[in-house]
Amino acid sequence: MAIAEMEKLTLTFKARHLDAILQMLQGFQGVHIETGYESSIPSAKKLELDKDIRNIEKNLQEIQSAQSILKSRESGHFMDFLKDGEEKRLSISELTEAVEESNWEQILEEVIHTDRRLTDNRTRRQEVTRLLNDLKIWEQLNASPLDFKNMQRVSAYFGSVHKMHAGDFTENLAKCEEDGVYYETVAENMDRVYFFLVCHKSMDDKLNIIINEFSYSTEEYRFDKPQQEVRDDLVKEEQLLLEDEKEIGELIVEQA
Repeated sequence: MAIAEMEKLTLTFKARHLDAILQMLQGFQGVHIETGYESSIPSAKKLELDKDIRNIEKNLQEIQSAQSILKSRESGHFMDFLKDGEEKRLSISELTEAVEESNWEQILEEVIHTDRRLTDNRTRRQEVTRLLNDLKIWEQLNASPLDFKNMQRVSAYFGSVHKMHAGDFTENLAKCEEDGVYYETVAENMDRVYFFLVCHKSMDDKLNIIINEFSYSTEEYRFDKPQQEVRDDLVKEEQLLLEDEKEIGELIVEQA
């Protein structure tokens, strides 16, 4: 196929007519606009154009983000606006009209907001699940761990030893019962057995010898309420998060 020769045309016009000139030229086939004309644009107009370009780039990033979200949902609603399967050539005025009528900014905001809401919900649900698991080792303890900090003459310990050492650890604790050491097996999992230990502060040194010998690992209670209150609050929050996720799912179906 022969290559048609291009003729160069230089246009001079006032900056305020730039948008109109570009729209007019876009209507012609085979028109190529060379870069480099920016130097003739007044500074104020150039700043305005630079701002418009930054806004366009920001909008493009949001469109690409929404496109990715909807693609992961296998949605066609917003994807139809972005690409309907046929290549189309639109004039600037036609493109402007199509964009204005599409309500794309609201669609973008709704899609991205819903996706963030879903992500935040699932992240918090994972955290609630982890907290409920952390709480399990404390639930069989009759005393409130918060009370441990208020005891003046008594020391309280909560922690665990490896399961293979639990029997020997218990035997050593039993030898100290006459000295006022109280111990209780509270919980266990596949690897660890959890003990609650109480003694008069005068017995701290002797008890610490046993603790160190069996690598007793202390646990910190990280909540500001007693165990049952914490569990009730977490279970309630988990239920609310599940209900919220169901609502988010309905919104996603509407946006699809």
